[in-house]
Amino acid sequence: MQENNQNSIGPIAGVILVIAILAIGGFYFFGKEVSERVEAPSAEEILGAPDQALQGLQAQGTSDEVTAIEEDLTGTNLENLDAELNAIETELGF
Repeated sequence: MQENNQNSIGPIAGVILVIAILAIGGFYFFGKEVSERVEAPSAEEILGAPDQALQGLQAQGTSDEVTAIEEDLTGTNLENLDAELNAIETELGF
């Protein structure tokens, strides 16, 4: 009868050891991921950051003369207008 009890302790100890090793490994990888994670900026930080595109648009003239409007149009950089949309589409997988 004692042989059955001794035989059943070995597999139980092995299972407990495997579970403990898996738990330690999980905690290690979870801790590593948390320490490498970059914190997202808060809304105040985003709103407080200078926006060069907005500053450039606000620096345009207020004249309604055709030549002044043409100068504002030629001075406005519209090349990367949809760069953020492309980044969002890439991130979402579209």
